[in-house]
Amino acid sequence: YIRDEIFSYTPTRDDVDYPAKLSPTAQANPSEGAPMRPLYSTWFPTLQRTLMCLSKLYLTVDTRIFEGLASEAVESCIDSLVRSSRMVLSNGTATQLDAQLFLVKHLVILQEQIAPFDISFSFTEKRVDFTHMKGAMQKILTGQSQGSLFSLNARNPILTATTPRITDNQLDARKTLDTELKSAVTGFVTNITQKPLEPLLAFLTKANAFLNTQKARATAGSGADTPLWEQTWGKPETIVAMLADLVSALETQLPPLLGRMHLYLPTHPRLLQPLKQAIRDALDQLATLLAKHYPAHEAARVRVPHPDHLSLMIDTWWSLADKQPTATTSSSPPPIHSSSSSSSSTSTSLPSLSPQQPTVTPTSSPAYTPSTTTHPSTDIQQTSIVDPSRPSEPV
Repeated sequence: YIRDEIFSYTPTRDDVDYPAKLSPTAQANPSEGAPMRPLYSTWFPTLQRTLMCLSKLYLTVDTRIFEGLASEAVESCIDSLVRSSRMVLSNGTATQLDAQLFLVKHLVILQEQIAPFDISFSFTEKRVDFTHMKGAMQKILTGQSQGSLFSLNARNPILTATTPRITDNQLDARKTLDTELKSAVTGFVTNITQKPLEPLLAFLTKANAFLNTQKARATAGSGADTPLWEQTWGKPETIVAMLADLVSALETQLPPLLGRMHLYLPTHPRLLQPLKQAIRDALDQLATLLAKHYPAHEAARVRVPHPDHLSLMIDTWWSLADKQPTATTSSSPPPIHSSSSSSSSTSTSLPSLSPQQPTVTPTSSPAYTPSTTTHPSTDIQQTSIVDPSRPSEPV
């Protein structure tokens, strides 16, 4: 069953019809008395079958046998989800973002649903290894082997060449799941932050390369180059314009992306943390660069947006997406207006994040410096709908 219905399952076009499969219209149940389909109706078939198999077998078979079967089932499910995420792109409406969110969604669900099972999801698999036989036979044919072909002891090269080796292969399905989920979340965050953060990251790369070259020239006793803050691309006014474009890009591009993310993962706002951390890391690097390699009067001309303000913006956009559950996949939360917007506007207001805004007094808003605090983990912990104590009932 695990081999045929999970690992070797071939998805139909309807199975990978995302994001249409998640739209409110697709989830509606036309039958009377049941306006909405069950929660797991949008889950990929191999995920449903894996959880159903585990639910029926738990407490029914011996623990060691169940651990082996469960590990194989979870590994097969992960492989099926990874392969199917590539097939999501085959339909005409899906994008790379949909494929990534499809994989993140189902891996998060799988992680949550197997949490109640009190097993390790790991076992040691013994395999017979014949890989050494080719080299051993080549030595016999070329006369390089040691020992006599006619001896009846352990040094006989024929016995050595034809004796298989037993190897132990440790399989840990839970570790594999965590690795795949981390990779999927990282790919998703990189995808949605690459375009708005690209100018800033390119500047940081260029500035670090310039500083390394300048340091090497100084060590070799060569003449000093023009300082970083006097370079055309490194002047404070250039950085100010770049930061203004960065904030504008975030305000324009992130709301629709978060709306799409909310469509797939409406109950997992903690997955926003990697997104916030990617923005924070880039701004921390810029703040450190300004503090260490720019004179104080030049660095003071650059107002770096505070990551906490950007986090507040992201949380607000997510809240707006949460209040629009019936929005189509092409819609997005309305933009966040700055404090300088018209007083007649009724939209949610946040302080302007433009680097060019007037500087407030230091006592009320100190200059931003890179944070050294440890950020919370992005691990997802939620109550599973799988009840291992009732193995006879499917999920």
